[in-house]
Amino acid sequence: MSPRRGFITTGAAPKVRDISAVALYDANGTIHHMHYVVTHVGSRDVDPETMIRDAIAHATTLGRDVAHLQARHFPTVPNVEGAHRVDIATQMLVEAAPPRRQR
Repeated sequence: MSPRRGFITTGAAPKVRDISAVALYDANGTIHHMHYVVTHVGSRDVDPETMIRDAIAHATTLGRDVAHLQARHFPTVPNVEGAHRVDIATQMLVEAAPPRRQR
């Protein structure tokens, strides 16, 4: 796996195997909370149900009202550093267009 920007390891740290996520999003596909899980080579997988419970708990701790949000697990994340939304029609995580700069 190629290294990803934003995740730096030094010394003998295990390599990143994959990065999965849970999105908490509204009816328009706008993500209000994103929860990432980084899995290293040799470590155990975290089941999606646990990830969803953790995402809801963390969002609630941060003061988010999650009652009106849906939760969906994504086993892979395109461009971890990008902004995303959930395409309601396909239920896929897609990269959102960057906001236009004001001149």
